[in-house]
Amino acid sequence: MFVIKRSMNILKMRFRLKSWAFVLSIIFFVFASGFANPLTDIERAHTLSRTDRETAIQILLDVNSRDDNNFIRIRDRLTTRQNYRLLMDFLRALPDSKRKAVELLRLSLITVRTNDLIDDINLYLEFDDVSSISDNFHSLVVNPEITAFLESRITNRDIFIILRDSHSKSRRFARFDLILEKHSPLSESNEVLRYITESFRAEKRDLKRILDIYNFERSPVISGIYLYSLFVQGDYQNLLDYYESNTEFFDYEILKRYEIDLPYILGRSYFALGDYKKSLDFYVRTFFPRKYDIAEYSLLCDLGMGDYRSAKGMIGSVKNSDRAKFYSSFLDLLEGNTNRGIRLLEEYIVNISSDTDFLLEAGLIAYTFYQTPSDLEYTLNAVRNSILQKQISDSVRVSLSSAFVVEKGGIVSEVSDLGSVFDFVLYKRSLDFINEGKIEEAKKILLEILQNPKSSQLIRSLSIYRLRGIS
Repeated sequence: MFVIKRSMNILKMRFRLKSWAFVLSIIFFVFASGFANPLTDIERAHTLSRTDRETAIQILLDVNSRDDNNFIRIRDRLTTRQNYRLLMDFLRALPDSKRKAVELLRLSLITVRTNDLIDDINLYLEFDDVSSISDNFHSLVVNPEITAFLESRITNRDIFIILRDSHSKSRRFARFDLILEKHSPLSESNEVLRYITESFRAEKRDLKRILDIYNFERSPVISGIYLYSLFVQGDYQNLLDYYESNTEFFDYEILKRYEIDLPYILGRSYFALGDYKKSLDFYVRTFFPRKYDIAEYSLLCDLGMGDYRSAKGMIGSVKNSDRAKFYSSFLDLLEGNTNRGIRLLEEYIVNISSDTDFLLEAGLIAYTFYQTPSDLEYTLNAVRNSILQKQISDSVRVSLSSAFVVEKGGIVSEVSDLGSVFDFVLYKRSLDFINEGKIEEAKKILLEILQNPKSSQLIRSLSIYRLRGIS
């Protein structure tokens, strides 16, 4: 009886062991089938795609069906392998979805595959708004090859918006302007008008041709933008001619809403052409006086008209105190109050920073007064002309040497014949290079000054000081 019972227990134990082995084998099979290393299969598909693309695609579809995260693995691994063709074939074999549409459009743009680009755009638009294409892919759309292809479809409103918004977001306005000119006139003229009104201040560019081509109704906004375009191009004479011939188009309240400061534009334009009286009339009517120093502009207009007394009356209202100090001394000198003017000028030179706007002019006047006083009148007039002309553009500085030659009424064969004036112009050029971060160029000029035995002692001292500061 004992033997029989023991035998039964052994059989039960063996059965249990076999049952567990069977269960474990089932679990292992399930694990192996559902959780096999997807990267191995993706690599196998990548290698197989050279000879059997259909099988490679099927392997990727099987991998993708096992786990939703495998989509990302397939995308990233094939992108790393630069097997874009297989990746795009795999995507096209999937059911349509937003994820598929986004990836296909991205790949078409990255690989510059234009054959299916329009179809990929249309699929994308089934799941998202057209504006999101430029939000997500503007840097790819402005690729010259992509842009050139889409240009041929620009009459399609969606394509127009994709090109317009992508170039706007990439800050390539002038390039899109050329597209508009090349494919003009487009039926989407309202979209063109919207683009112009939203971007005309984005960068300095010539919008005149587009406005002429599309022949928009001369509304106050379009007329204001037209003037603004002429203004940023420095085409002051045509600007004023257009304004004076079309004054009825300009509604100040509408222009103010678009922040087109017509009085300021006209004031600067008249100033540039030397009509200081009209310039002053418009400056004082600027829409946004807090943006500018109207007192200084008024002072400069008075300076241009030779009304030094009126100009001195504005000094107390000039916002920049350093500039006001220079104007005070300079106007005294112009009026013949030489002793007081030189005293104020020396105080200005001693007390202001080395980067102040008129340090060059002040040093030139002081040097002329002490070294060649007979040239003081010429120098004052040269500085006056330089101050007036430099206001034409904030980024352009008229050479003092040119103004000085005009005042002397002579012709020089070599710029170095200008002596102290040339020294100052050279020194100022080195300061410009320092401000631009071009230290080596600045050093070269400063050394040129120091190595020239004819350089004035004042400029030599300033050059040594500067050179020590940047070495």
